[in-house]
Amino acid sequence: MTRFEKVTFFVTLIATAISSAMLIATSSLHRLLFRTDDKEQIVLTGNKLAIAGFFFLAVAMSAAVLTVATVLYGRGVGIATGSSVAALIAFLWYGIALHARLAGR
Repeated sequence: MTRFEKVTFFVTLIATAISSAMLIATSSLHRLLFRTDDKEQIVLTGNKLAIAGFFFLAVAMSAAVLTVATVLYGRGVGIATGSSVAALIAFLWYGIALHARLAGR
């Protein structure tokens, strides 16, 4: 493996671990604080954890595509493919919602 491939592999690993921890924390938070009459705090904290967890999931998915495409087809194809996946995820997961929010819907 080249240094570039090692770095992208490690970024994928760390982003996956962080994403998993944050997304699982939302359920854990809800279970541990269920029936504590602090629903607003549970929802607000869970929402922040989920948004951050989805961000790290997007990083992990894009980095995984980057790593595999680089190993199979070279750095240029890897960067193009990984960037395309990152752009698609950003549009679908964040762009549509932000557009709707800014439009007042």
